[in-house]
Amino acid sequence: MQKELMEAIASRFNEADFNPTGSLSHPVLTVKKEHLLEVAKELKTNNKFSFDHLSFVTVVDHLDRFELIYVLNSYKHHHSLFLKTNLPRENPEAPSVVHLWETADFHEREVYDLYGVKFAGHPGLKRILLAADFPGHPFRKDHPLVNDEAYLLKEGYPKEKSD
Repeated sequence: MQKELMEAIASRFNEADFNPTGSLSHPVLTVKKEHLLEVAKELKTNNKFSFDHLSFVTVVDHLDRFELIYVLNSYKHHHSLFLKTNLPRENPEAPSVVHLWETADFHEREVYDLYGVKFAGHPGLKRILLAADFPGHPFRKDHPLVNDEAYLLKEGYPKEKSD
């Protein structure tokens, strides 16, 4: 079934816009950031694919770039897909998919909180796990592993309490 899925995706999207990889049990579709929203919408709404459930969103920090990963499932067709895109390390941003899958609300907020990836069009992008004044994003590989005083002072943390 997964082989037919990848063949259908390959016939639908331009070869230059994606790179199908992975195994037949876990196919991976890598798209350019500019095409992420268009591809996500097609994967959800096209009856051939019917990816009606977004189960997870995460990021891999490769030091030179971020790899944004969506785990999609189709209850109708009983298949799954990893949808990936690469983001620049400086000012990483991707379009929000909350309007396609409501579960993206929490997942995108978590990715923003822990990695600093912004999601354009998200209805309420704010920290969900850490304090609003927490400096930086702790899952980035360049975040200090200990309370580095120079880093904390550079980020202006802790905030001065007013009397």
